[in-house]
Amino acid sequence: MQWVFLKFYKLSRQQLVFSIESLIKMNIFRIENLPTFVNCLEIYKDYTLDLEDCYFIQTALQNKYIFTSFDKQAQKVFEKLKIG
Repeated sequence: MQWVFLKFYKLSRQQLVFSIESLIKMNIFRIENLPTFVNCLEIYKDYTLDLEDCYFIQTALQNKYIFTSFDKQAQKVFEKLKIG
């Protein structure tokens, strides 16, 4: 999803977040684990990670899971958020 909006439609990350938040507010889609998804958008705003990585990080934080990734930046963000 992210790739299509950023690369094909040439949206900025900020435009993508605004669009997703607008869709959430319209309440026309059923999003499983909505609080997790909303929190993952906050991570996405603050770091240059893929949206999917932000969702995985948020899920791990909420459930106190161990998070391991080959993406060193994603791993660093998880460790930072876990501590803070």
